[in-house]
Amino acid sequence: MNDYKRVYMMSNENIGAFREIYDFNRASVLAVLGSGDQYFNSLLYGAEQVEVFDVNYTAWLLFRIKFKALKILKHEDFIALFLYRRIDDMDIFEKMYKELDYEELNYYVYLIKNGEYKNIINNAFTPNILVSNKISFIEKVNPYLEENNYYKLQEIIRRIQLPRFRKIDFMRMNVEEKYDILLLSNIYDFIVEGPEEYINKIEEYKAKEVMGKYSFSIDDNNIEFVNKGFKIDRKEGVIGRDNYILSLKR
Repeated sequence: MNDYKRVYMMSNENIGAFREIYDFNRASVLAVLGSGDQYFNSLLYGAEQVEVFDVNYTAWLLFRIKFKALKILKHEDFIALFLYRRIDDMDIFEKMYKELDYEELNYYVYLIKNGEYKNIINNAFTPNILVSNKISFIEKVNPYLEENNYYKLQEIIRRIQLPRFRKIDFMRMNVEEKYDILLLSNIYDFIVEGPEEYINKIEEYKAKEVMGKYSFSIDDNNIEFVNKGFKIDRKEGVIGRDNYILSLKR
């Protein structure tokens, strides 16, 4: 249990803006896993195939629980579990436990038993955002949480299996497939390589569209990316300030 690492229950990025920037229709997508929300929204936007990677195996555990919850839970239960983090809700647990494998169930029970689980799991939405007059904003930045979108995604999830997952650093990953879109979140902020090495790695994939860096502020690194051909889209941020999406397109 000491091997479990902190994870995000929900994304802290404005994923709702991605569909304005990238063409997901029948696209093949490679996305960093994180909270899993880039994966779920990509399917909602029309992607045909989405594969995921992450250095944090705990994120994959939580994602598998989230994926199976989407298959069986009503919208209100999913929101209670993952948005409001009511992990210790026994009514929801009873609906879930038969769906989970041994490893997933162990993690779920660990979260329930750990009285500090809200410190173990990060949350993108602070308590002042989790009030009724802000739910429409949450659905805007994370569209599959909107009720109609949720059930549309649920129909998709019920027809497919868990995606391919690779536990690896992006910079160490072999290029095995060609993808239409890469969604790399803010992984650049956590690698040791500079922008030139990072962009060279991106170009190995020959993707049509790349979200190469999600930035919560403007800094010198962003200017370096612009100098290398990236375009910046400025979008409303989840936590009250504008965010910046740096994209490379062929």
